[in-house]
Amino acid sequence: MLTTSASAVNFPSANSCIRAQSIETMATAHLISGLPCSGKTTYSMALSADADRVCFSLDYWLITSFGPYSIDSVGHDEHVRRVLVCRQLIWEVASEFLRRDIDVILDDGFFLRAHRIEYVAMSSASGQRQRPTFCKRLSRSYEPGSRSETLDYRDTTSA
Repeated sequence: MLTTSASAVNFPSANSCIRAQSIETMATAHLISGLPCSGKTTYSMALSADADRVCFSLDYWLITSFGPYSIDSVGHDEHVRRVLVCRQLIWEVASEFLRRDIDVILDDGFFLRAHRIEYVAMSSASGQRQRPTFCKRLSRSYEPGSRSETLDYRDTTSA
């Protein structure tokens, strides 16, 4: 409550002003999930072109790190190992961008609910916002912010 006496005027504390400002400028980790060929990378690239965001595609990191391969040729266990190694490397780099208040897009797949929950928790623990998005299918005429974006993608915070 504000009073007329100069000595009794209550102003917001500097900490509360800093908190309010940091919430407005807080970087966001966009977690893009969906089945193979559902349009995750297309959506991620369009999302990164729409604003100053850095996109990390798991497929790109896998191919760059290990070369093109099929799961049948290396075996499921080796593929999982490679995915986990790339995820760890991606998160280390992405979290540095987040600390610098730069949005990141994690084009990963996150097929399992447990993986989505893990990344939401890691983002929250580092004080960042997260926006999970599930790609069901991609409209051929995708434009960021268009009606098709709303129809084709849904927030999966609770999924």
